[in-house]
Amino acid sequence: PMKAAEEYRSASIYAALQSAAMLAGFPLDLVAVAASASLDELGHAALCLDVARALGDPAPVEASMEAVNARVADTPPRWLALKLLLVEVAMGETVSCALFRAGRDEAVEPVVRTALSWILRDEARHARVGWECLSALGDELTPSDRELLQREATLQLGLMEQAQAVPSLRHLEAK
Repeated sequence: PMKAAEEYRSASIYAALQSAAMLAGFPLDLVAVAASASLDELGHAALCLDVARALGDPAPVEASMEAVNARVADTPPRWLALKLLLVEVAMGETVSCALFRAGRDEAVEPVVRTALSWILRDEARHARVGWECLSALGDELTPSDRELLQREATLQLGLMEQAQAVPSLRHLEAK
């Protein structure tokens, strides 16, 4: 259920990216990628809940969207789309791949291992597409866009490490 909640939050981020990219006039391919990834994340949430139930954990999902709402508040659509594309998609999904790979490699239970493998495949595709979209937008980025992305990458990498990577690695170490 905890992982399902994370996947619901991720689906919400992709929906915000889709909306911001549309409003910013970004290519429709990018908008479509965000919409597709949002659906993938909802599928991951359902899969996590199915696995939890199969293993005897009927706990409800408690997915707070406060962090998502704060992340998307009061940012112009172009810059919001760029920030989400860089941090949540390219960087975030890249980190997510490492965490899912580590979890899958340590998983002994076959259902869990299969579910983690399934999600890892999608996360890898999302990361790759995120970096490809940023690269495709490269010529359209203004100097202020690039400065924004540099600041955002610096800030968010530190936050990501403390909020996601360190606790996840501790959890994996504890098995």
